[in-house]
Amino acid sequence: MEARGVTIPPARVGHTARNSLAVKIPAGRMVLQDGIVKPLLGRGLLCLMRDSLMDELVLTWVPVDGGEEHRFTLPQGKVQVSWVEKCKSGRVLLFDVDEGKQLLFFWMQSRSTDLAEKMMRRLQYILERHRHYPVNAPNSQAIQMSTFRRILEEVREGAVTLDVDLEALLASSKLIEALQEDPEFYRSRVVDYLPSSSATVTDTPVDVVSLVQDSQVQWAAVILSTMLRHQATSTYLSSLFLDAAAPWGLGVVSFIMQIIQAFLE
Repeated sequence: MEARGVTIPPARVGHTARNSLAVKIPAGRMVLQDGIVKPLLGRGLLCLMRDSLMDELVLTWVPVDGGEEHRFTLPQGKVQVSWVEKCKSGRVLLFDVDEGKQLLFFWMQSRSTDLAEKMMRRLQYILERHRHYPVNAPNSQAIQMSTFRRILEEVREGAVTLDVDLEALLASSKLIEALQEDPEFYRSRVVDYLPSSSATVTDTPVDVVSLVQDSQVQWAAVILSTMLRHQATSTYLSSLFLDAAAPWGLGVVSFIMQIIQAFLE
């Protein structure tokens, strides 16, 4: 069941403003016949999507060979996800819908235990969150967020004045102190994204403080802040770099929260 040389066509798993991609997993389909779970031929990608229009979680299996997609709507609060412990030849994922009324089996194409456990925690978190807070739930937190967004729209005149400026964050004293405290750590994180002329200079290590204070970086921060405050460009940036993260809204703060969500959950 180990995946080798599989190419997933990215256009098939894109998401829109209506459908937000929460999890994508290289996996194959399985069927239950005569009490035995059997794998089907063909590899694919298992995608868990948030449908904000229909207020649903949707599980979609997309084959890599361009065949038929399979779509399953997951009812709120009635889905459990777990590993099939009896399967010893590979990891089998089970979605139990409404206490056994529908059983969805998928075999994992990767044998990585660490990735599998991280993926399982992510799935359980999303299902549990949807149990208590649907995509468009009328709870106090959602009301507060909708109120916050309305306030942002009211004060917007080309930009959201209640949002922070990315260039101001880069120039903040706390950021400078953090960079100076452990420059080697931050240098190792940014060196791969620097121009080759800067990244290949070994005699003089990159000064990360000077880097964030560079005029080109500051101008880029100004442009990025503006893009994050407009729906079309904000959605594009989120889908381009954070396709596994749940959308928070417009602005620099929202984008930072998406980064935290994507890499800490």
